[in-house]
Amino acid sequence: MEMLERITYEPLELRHYTLLFKLLNNPDLIKYTYHPFIANLELAKERVEKVLAFYKNTYPIAGPFIIFDQSRFIGFCGIDISNTPTKSAEIWYIVDSTEQGKGYGKNIAKKLTQLAFESLNVGMVTADVVRANNASRKVLSSAGLTLKQELPLMFNRNGIEADLLKYSISKEDWLSLH
Repeated sequence: MEMLERITYEPLELRHYTLLFKLLNNPDLIKYTYHPFIANLELAKERVEKVLAFYKNTYPIAGPFIIFDQSRFIGFCGIDISNTPTKSAEIWYIVDSTEQGKGYGKNIAKKLTQLAFESLNVGMVTADVVRANNASRKVLSSAGLTLKQELPLMFNRNGIEADLLKYSISKEDWLSLH
């Protein structure tokens, strides 16, 4: 069975707080994200409640999702939809550090892009990445997104100030690849 067929996306539920804790309790894993560091399980539970409240009035098919390869926990991902006239979607993901380098990021980014274009009918898919996050830059490129804009020092979190890079792919370009 191919990886793409094995990966499942389960809508985030409160019971997943221990899985989210595993990710958000790792400062190296989240240093280039806007996700907060979570120090304990109680705070992880509160974080899941906040995330669920934030997303409750959005598109349920856009996540957020907990990702599994069969029964093995892989990470957390989702799609944020803009309500601008061009209707775009921003994909985001965190792959557990024990699962990185195995092709999951690329498959997740491809799946989220496909979902955005086919089910959410957006015209553009984007993703932001910090310049120093070479692994995520490679993931986005291999998933078909291209670097479109460089924003010097636009990322500032936990003492890290860095260039933010905007990757994107239009529906037209995506369709030409598929």
